[in-house]
Amino acid sequence: MKRILSLMIAVSVILSLTIVLPVTADTNTSNGDIGLLKTLGIYEGEELNTSHNVTRAEFAVMLSNIIKANMRADYQLFNDVPLDYYAADSIYTLYKMGLIKGKTGSTFAPTDTMTVDEAMVIL
Repeated sequence: MKRILSLMIAVSVILSLTIVLPVTADTNTSNGDIGLLKTLGIYEGEELNTSHNVTRAEFAVMLSNIIKANMRADYQLFNDVPLDYYAADSIYTLYKMGLIKGKTGSTFAPTDTMTVDEAMVIL
């Protein structure tokens, strides 16, 4: 979880070098990282559970927030990602952009853990 979050933060910082952000010191590194993710607009939820691994769906949402790409999903590409799924727009946008792929031709496996290797290939 922390390695993938660190990758997301690094990519965000690189992509937003012209933006000046107020960053306050935080003695708890994971809370500081989550605060930075929220400040950068990468993570928008109330709480991020850092005790579990990042799922493929969570990664898609964070990545689409980083690159500011989020089109409305107009048709279902994967059997396991219905159009009303919380991450459907992000998954389908990134898929159409060629940044992510499904596990098979008809499944995305949104609840599977995103591996660091998969994240590195995308980033």
